[in-house]
Amino acid sequence: MQRTIGALADKPPVAPARNVQMVRPGRTLLIAGWVGACYDRVMSTAVVFTISDSRSIGEAADLSGPAAVEILAGLGISDVERRVISDDSDAIRTAVQQAAADATLVLTTGGTGISDRDRTPEAVRPLFDRELPGFGEIMRTGSYEKTPLSIISRGGAGIAGRTLIVMLPGSPNAVRDSLTLLGPAIRHVLKFLENRPVDCRTESGAGS
Repeated sequence: MQRTIGALADKPPVAPARNVQMVRPGRTLLIAGWVGACYDRVMSTAVVFTISDSRSIGEAADLSGPAAVEILAGLGISDVERRVISDDSDAIRTAVQQAAADATLVLTTGGTGISDRDRTPEAVRPLFDRELPGFGEIMRTGSYEKTPLSIISRGGAGIAGRTLIVMLPGSPNAVRDSLTLLGPAIRHVLKFLENRPVDCRTESGAGS
């Protein structure tokens, strides 16, 4: 289990993070602007679960978890814990539920496809108090031109108590692309869940 903790500093806006990949011209430039303008002020804690039978027993390296941590750091979220668990529905639900008791953001990668062992949505959705369908919609439509099979993914997001839970696809590239698309929305939701003021002009009108 790996944990990286970053210092929270009251400092001027930083330059756009280089690890935010360009997905769509125009839109991603705006997202990069968000990173540079205000993401260094985020105070959230996060847990990232890589859900994979082979990776949970060490048969394959976990590349998706580190990819998520990398993008989260660019969003200003550096207090991140990584875990790897199997594609077992009960194990997934228990792990996510326990993490949500303490973290303000829980991400899962993997298990959102259509194979018999892809059970992440079935395990996680019962935990939601409110579902956020737009997260899944933008992950699929935003990636379609680049990856037409993205529409098969069953990823999505919801709120459990005061925690945002996001189910991402399993490949490292899909994790990066999805988090880049979702970055502004993740930021906005976390601020409301943590009762913090919206302090960036780019956020004005979001959720209204």
